[in-house]
Amino acid sequence: MKTVPIAFAFDNNFIMPACVCISSLMMNANKDTFYDIFILHSASENLNKDKLNSLAKHYTNCRIQYKIVDNTFDKAFEIRDITTSTYYRLLIPEIITEYDKIIYSDVDVIFRSDLSNIYFNTDLTNNYVAGV
Repeated sequence: MKTVPIAFAFDNNFIMPACVCISSLMMNANKDTFYDIFILHSASENLNKDKLNSLAKHYTNCRIQYKIVDNTFDKAFEIRDITTSTYYRLLIPEIITEYDKIIYSDVDVIFRSDLSNIYFNTDLTNNYVAGV
């Protein structure tokens, strides 16, 4: 089984889009791909985890872990779709240390294929980040 770590950052306003996004990820997962899903959220917000936890019960080839982000960005500049949780992705290397590389995605995405090929075959030598 191949493990692909993926992180998301959102607040309670995006629980339903997050569930749709993660469902699309899991519905298109290869049988031999395991997704280690990290959800970054604020310590000051009581994230509604019920719907998210039900996804992990429905799809057996994933694990959902919650990572609390400190108040570093509580007074960060916000405008339109740039919310405080948008900044959390900047802390991924500090918060998720068990992987050398990780996929980050916003929750306004519908996955149409498995990500293991991209994860394992994208050469990041001499690069800190790759983006699409």
